Amino acid sequence: MTRAEEYRLSRYQELGQLREEKTMQLVRDQDNGRIGVKKVVSSELQSVYLFLKQHSGNYIPQIYECISDGDKLIVVEEYLTGKNLEEWMQEGKRFDIQEAAQIICELCRALKPLHDANPPLICRDLKTENVMLTADGRIKLIDFNIARRYEPGKKRDTVMMGTQGFAAPEQFGFSQTDARTDI
Repeated sequence: MTRAEEYRLSRYQELGQLREEKTMQLVRDQDNGRIGVKKVVSSELQSVYLFLKQHSGNYIPQIYECISDGDKLIVVEEYLTGKNLEEWMQEGKRFDIQEAAQIICELCRALKPLHDANPPLICRDLKTENVMLTADGRIKLIDFNIARRYEPGKKRDTVMMGTQGFAAPEQFGFSQTDARTDI
């Protein structure tokens, strides 16, 4: 990590642990007061988070920092207020057909720039817990911690990852994940 990167990270005042996640901290940028989430992930995700930082959009949290520290990657991203779809459903919320169709359309819009990238970026963990409905009614796709870039010609993924009940069969070592995995 360079001194400039250390300085950038020092601007963030830690406010406390975010939920039960020990690798995620709520932080405040002391220069502009902006609240964010600081998390530590594998450095293997650097190309994923750099892509997200460079291609921020309406459907993905803005990435403020993406700094490599050896085998770890320190990411500071936009803090979203609202609830994920899993939380809504646990509280008894049932989405009618029109609401569900709207959410699906928004998710397709979120995935399009990721899948259109060269090489495509595959989320691999699209589930109700990773779809936020923000306080202002927007859909945001969160948690790219097992995302990967598609590698043409590769037979299968080297690491089996995904959530049982949501993950496609290819995520369990049968073939390489691609854009169809997220769909």
